[in-house]
Parts: sequence; C-alpha cells; structure tokens
Amino acid sequence: MISREDAVKLVRHTSKYGHVMVVASLMSSLAERLGENVDKWWLVGLLHDLAFDETKSGRTRHGVVAAERLSQQLSTDCLYAIKRTTIEPGSLQWDCSMLH
Repeated sequence: MISREDAVKLVRHTSKYGHVMVVASLMSSLAERLGENVDKWWLVGLLHDLAFDETKSGRTRHGVVAAERLSQQLSTDCLYAIKRTTIEPGSLQWDCSMLH
C-alpha cells in the first residue's frame, strides 16, 4: 500500500490538488464514522483524480487511467473505487444499508 507521503507527492502538482485534499479529508471522516479503514478511504479520496490532467480528451476515463497507474500500489477495493470515479450515481445499484 502506498504511503500517505508518497500519495501526496503524486498529486501535489496537479490542477486538482486542493480538491483531492478536501475529498481525502471528507473520506477519512466518513470512514471513521462508518467504522471503515480510515487510511484506505483517505487514499481513495486523494488519488481518485490522479489522471484528471492527462485525460483531457476523455475525462470520463480518468478514474480507469488512475487505477491502472496505481495497480501495484493500492488494494483491489481501493482500485475499484477509483476506477468508478466517473460513474454517475444513477447508474449504480446503491446499497442503502451502507448509509445507516
């Protein structure tokens, strides 16, 4: 698993740096509240837009591209979450029990 320090280095100079830092913070707060792995959720929030700048011609692929780049550095569940970044909520089957 990539360290937080190394993950920040990957996104530090991207156009989405401020955004992903906020998302990482929100994700870790949610994970704590839901009793989930805070470090994993923080990393997903931080790295979900890693490939945003390099996919200008196909923005909907930035989650897939990021997951491919991180395939040796994150667990399968983290990669799945990042890969699904650009999926609209209306197209997912939501498990509402996760919200309680």
